Amino acid sequence: MVWDLEMLARLGLSATGVIAFAASGALEAKRREMDAVGIITLACCTAVGGGMIRDVLIGAIPVAALVDLWMLALSVLAALVVMVLVRTWERLRIPLLLCDAVGLGMFTVDGALKGLAFGLHPASAVVVGVITGVGGGILRDILAREVPIVFRWRSPLYVVPALLGGALIVGLSLAGWAGSAGMLGTAGLIVAIRVVALRYGWHVPRGRGARSGQR
Repeated sequence: MVWDLEMLARLGLSATGVIAFAASGALEAKRREMDAVGIITLACCTAVGGGMIRDVLIGAIPVAALVDLWMLALSVLAALVVMVLVRTWERLRIPLLLCDAVGLGMFTVDGALKGLAFGLHPASAVVVGVITGVGGGILRDILAREVPIVFRWRSPLYVVPALLGGALIVGLSLAGWAGSAGMLGTAGLIVAIRVVALRYGWHVPRGRGARSGQR
């Protein structure tokens, strides 16, 4: 197989997304004071969960994580690194959110492009990209017994960066410009928007008449 820059960029997106999401899952597990089994399990579910949901929805069976076993191996490795290097059980929220932002950017782009490759309508490919980007984080939070970040009131922008990035990469792909620079640039844009939203507290308005005490 001849590897070109675009294929290497796609592989880089996937690998970076797996590492980032696995690290976020492991960090959340440490915050919850889980044991080694819990840390590795949460890391793996976070890293490959969104991709598994995507593959089931588009009919890519067996799912990529069960074919490309390096994804699970990389997830376990990331979890082990977190277990060894991260000693404290406190103040892990910021590293967790930063890792989550990186995973969101990488997997949204990769998911949208895979949707297009499977012949989906461009709008559907954008949705698939968003699902890939947010799915792992949702599974992580549910398993950790938290309301998923994407559903929290006043949570900094999460789905919005994924939607914008998914639409951008799909548009670039249809125009023939989704090369390595387009993929990496779009992923970086998603990460940047999410990080800036975290820094300044940008969030989706709740709507008029809603009371902050309601859930």
